[in-house]
Amino acid sequence: MTSISPATYAPPNLHYSSEDAYLDALADAMSHVAFARPSGEVLRWTRELLDLVRGRGACHLPDGAANMVASALRVFAADLRQHAERGPCGRAARAPVLPLPEAGAPDLAGAAGGRP
Repeated sequence: MTSISPATYAPPNLHYSSEDAYLDALADAMSHVAFARPSGEVLRWTRELLDLVRGRGACHLPDGAANMVASALRVFAADLRQHAERGPCGRAARAPVLPLPEAGAPDLAGAAGGRP
């Protein structure tokens, strides 16, 4: 199998020039998977990015992101096949399930005893 990397394959808006940008590439690849009609090459490149991202951060943030993406690719495999065949479903256009707080809204996490 030929290795797919930004040097050998650059789908639209997924070209990154350095290894430091692979976490951004992973986020963009998942946006493409969720909101577009991903080709097999995009899905293979997304999986390859997992190995490029893991072990890159002292704080383990990249590892956590890669693990979440790997889990999503496994759990939503049927949805991914549908997106690849027919494009995204109407769910991709809906509002998020957990809405984000309005800008300037009070931070209720501290008031409820949550972590700041």
